[in-house]
Parts: sequence; C-alpha cells; structure tokens
Amino acid sequence: MLPRLSERPASRALTSIATSAGGTNEPAYCRMKPVGQVVLTKTDAWVFMAIGRPIFGWDSLSYVVGFLDYLNRAMPSEAEFEASVRRLGAAGLITVSPKGFRQTRTSGGVLKRPAHSTGVITAMLDLMKEWDGLGVPEVAGGFQFHLRPGEWERAQGEYEVRMAKRIAKIKKRGVNRRPPPDKLRDP
Repeated sequence: MLPRLSERPASRALTSIATSAGGTNEPAYCRMKPVGQVVLTKTDAWVFMAIGRPIFGWDSLSYVVGFLDYLNRAMPSEAEFEASVRRLGAAGLITVSPKGFRQTRTSGGVLKRPAHSTGVITAMLDLMKEWDGLGVPEVAGGFQFHLRPGEWERAQGEYEVRMAKRIAKIKKRGVNRRPPPDKLRDP
C-alpha cells in the first residue's frame, strides 16, 4: 500500500520535477514520452535555430556554439545540448555527420513565418512557445548523439578565439569611421 500524500517525503517529489534524468533543468515531462513520439522543449527550438542555416552547408560544433550565444546570449550545458540534438535527430529535424550539423529538408516547413521576414530571434521565440511540450512523431528511433570528452569545451574555446579576433579587427578599424573631432576640417 502506498503511503498517503501527507506521509511522502516532499523533497523527493520536488527533485524529480526540478531535474530530469539527464541532469538538465528541462521539465520532468520530457522524460515521459508517448511511445513513438518525441516531446520537444524550448531548448530544442533554440538549438534547432542555431543549426538552422542549411544554405551554408554543414555547421561545425564551434559555429553552432556561436549561434547559440548570438540567439540567446547564454549557453546550454553539454547535457542539455546533447539531449536536444538527440530529440531533434529522432524527430527527423536535423542530421549529424562528421562534417557537422544540418537541418533536414523536411524541417524547412517548421517555421510558420520565414525567419528573414520576422528576424531570427523572433522566429526562435515563437518556436520556443510552440514547441514547449509538443509531441511529434519519432522518425529516427535509433538516433544517438554523444559528444566526445572535451569536445564541448574545445568548441567554446574555438568560438571565443574567433570572436576575440573579430572584436580586435573592429577595434582596429574603428566602429565610427569619421575622423576624431580634432581632425575635422572647418567648412
């Protein structure tokens, strides 16, 4: 016989809701999916949009990290990223190869409005609202994805180096191309 609700330890119930099995902060309902379905999350929409530039070919992990930062000014944990890639791959929305990450052709119709007309961040926020808890058919049931040890940190380091070079170039060139006030000519 199960103990009455008042006799159950409250901390166990709160912990199972606050932290999913993968150690991420995704809601616990993500773990309990109907058979043959993938339950998408807000993080999945963020990762999908970061990968989502199929016209440029395959995105390396460091470029995906850069777009994650651009879109949200934050970074998911390694476990959150891996879990999102697994869900997106199982749903048939992305593919992963040694070349990198890429949206599939079938994922093109996911956005209700094209991102170029609304802005990529607005499109991502709309997708986050739509996907939070959404169940979609599982297309690739055996899809697996795991980063090699140190790969996540290495990609973040590559992105930081690339951004530092860009920032140095901008500083060298100058944001404002007008001459300083003391160098202006009199009319």
